[in-house]
Amino acid sequence: MLSATIPQKYCSTFFNKATFENESWSDGRAKYVPNGLRMVETLLLREYSDDDVVVCYVDQLERFVGPETKVLAIHAHNPLGISYATDVYSKLAGENLMPVNAFEFIRIVTHPVIEKLNQRSL
Repeated sequence: MLSATIPQKYCSTFFNKATFENESWSDGRAKYVPNGLRMVETLLLREYSDDDVVVCYVDQLERFVGPETKVLAIHAHNPLGISYATDVYSKLAGENLMPVNAFEFIRIVTHPVIEKLNQRSL
């Protein structure tokens, strides 16, 4: 939990780059995700085929999001980085620094694939 409070600006100081790498299956689907997300996936698979329901990491979005995509859901814990601990600890390093969890959420929602999907729905 404390690692999410570190400002993005200083992440490379505290973490090895490999810390942020995620394991995927050979088809690009996410190997490890929070249990709640896996439960949502399981419930959706009761009604939809395995080809229609995918849980993936942001780096794999291009493989799964396209013209046939109807729904895109994003899982995030404290996406704005404004919980008490996150806000207090990140401010210790300086004013107006963005916690890594907020930075990563913004990286997802501003991903070119998602922006293209948003343009299509307008």
